[in-house]
Amino acid sequence: MHKRAARDLIDVKDVATVIDRLLARGLRSETVNVAAGYAVPVQDIVDRLRHGLGLRARHEYRDAGGQHAISIEKVRALVPQVASPGFGPDHHRRILAALPTPSCPAPAVRRT
Repeated sequence: MHKRAARDLIDVKDVATVIDRLLARGLRSETVNVAAGYAVPVQDIVDRLRHGLGLRARHEYRDAGGQHAISIEKVRALVPQVASPGFGPDHHRRILAALPTPSCPAPAVRRT
């Protein structure tokens, strides 16, 4: 694992909602960053997954990685809901908390 690695987490449902609202505005041929706007240390993500799955893990660290600042000013201007508290610095906690755990497995997927 890269020691300084961090990633912006966003729920796919939130991405779909933002894209739907952008399309509803008639936005076409534009580049818009769809992100939460906050980098989460990869170590935190791995720890949550490990804990949620009830696993032990052996970590190997590399002195590498970094954070990339993603501008979400344009998407905030176009879709004001992105500026709501749901997209704040704790947005990733909601995503990680929704992951299945051994005591609360993911719902069954109905195949048609």
